[in-house]
Amino acid sequence: MKDRRYSRHVNYIAKPNEGLASAFNRGFAESKGELICFPYGDDFWLPKKLATLHQFIDRPKLVVFIMVLFW
Repeated sequence: MKDRRYSRHVNYIAKPNEGLASAFNRGFAESKGELICFPYGDDFWLPKKLATLHQFIDRPKLVVFIMVLFW
């Protein structure tokens, strides 16, 4: 399996299975933007999720970390 580019915003990066932390570290290393999201395989994001979160992220010194949990 090789790396693939899906759009100018989304890349698929292939690597040997070395665990979740290794995959996250590779994602951080390959990232080029200001914000990083790591959705899991079973996550479902509504169409305006990032736009809604961005309203809070864009406020200086207001938000350091956002974690959303639903059961």
